Amino acid sequence: MVQGREVMAARQSQVKQPPVTRPSAATIPVAANGTRRPRRVLLDTNAWSYLADEGAGPDLLRAVRDGHTEILVAPAVVFESLHRPNIEGRRRQISLLTLKKWRRLMPEAYSVCGELLGEIRRLHPEWLHRKPDRGEFARQRYDWTRERGGFWDRTRFDTEAMARHIAAEDSWHGQLLEAARQEARQRRQEFREIPLPKFASLETITGTPAPAVPGWSGEPVALWRFNAWTTTTMALCIPGHPYLDWLKPWVQVERLNFGDPSWGGFWFHEVNAAAMPRFWLWWAFEYLQRFQKVNDGTPCDAQLATYLPECDLLLSADGGLVRNAMHCRDSAPCPLPEAERIPAGRRGVDVILERVSAA
Repeated sequence: MVQGREVMAARQSQVKQPPVTRPSAATIPVAANGTRRPRRVLLDTNAWSYLADEGAGPDLLRAVRDGHTEILVAPAVVFESLHRPNIEGRRRQISLLTLKKWRRLMPEAYSVCGELLGEIRRLHPEWLHRKPDRGEFARQRYDWTRERGGFWDRTRFDTEAMARHIAAEDSWHGQLLEAARQEARQRRQEFREIPLPKFASLETITGTPAPAVPGWSGEPVALWRFNAWTTTTMALCIPGHPYLDWLKPWVQVERLNFGDPSWGGFWFHEVNAAAMPRFWLWWAFEYLQRFQKVNDGTPCDAQLATYLPECDLLLSADGGLVRNAMHCRDSAPCPLPEAERIPAGRRGVDVILERVSAA
């Protein structure tokens, strides 16, 4: 999510917040029917680069052979890997990432829009099409889920063409990634001018819009709601944005009035954080990054955060990513995984293999 200039004054709420029940990730993952399920391990881009450079792909395959561990591959990691400048290193990494043995996740736009669609169905069914375009939705989804000929095959067998595509100035990924990087640097420069509490509990941080937004009651609301309202409104106003691809088959986007009180009230007061954990996580990571050193990978960390509800363990060499993931565990509206920082290079590979084998 690329956020525009924020127009709120944030503060730590003095009102006691109701407790939220957050079961911690189980040591032995258990499915809903009570049976043991594989432990789901999400690897950051740097972890994949170490595995590829050390030729440790076969070792990783052996480590998951017993079926007790499942390696997750996030599209955000694939896109970031396609930006790797060294051609041979990029090909090795993509070749490893796109093996069919791993569990391939859907893009974050799909998951985020799924949360939004669920709340629209619950709160404003009048915004939905009477006859949704299920065929178009299925066609788009199939490109990500098909075993042959879809996104994963294009990336694996035509790596350089995919790398050129996402690096092109006219590609959506290139535009959004560069805008996000500029935004991250700008937030780092400007955060001192906004009274944001660095050490406050993420649950207690609230804000008020300036100027007032139609649909806002006048009372301070959780700051993640401003971020979700701003970024989603911006996205739905941009032709060709990925959010439109996933929402338009179901929602009458062209008939939404973003200045209507129903739209503002939906975001500021109606939606439930427990039903939209990825919106919350994206905001939380961007908020915490205000107080940290910014680099080109910073926006990708916020993208990766949206996959945390799907895993039991996150392994990364990025200390900031790991710290933020652990910071969010006490406040997030959903269970979050353990996160561990790994060393670089061969030592990092050894830690990955040890953690995966121990699952």
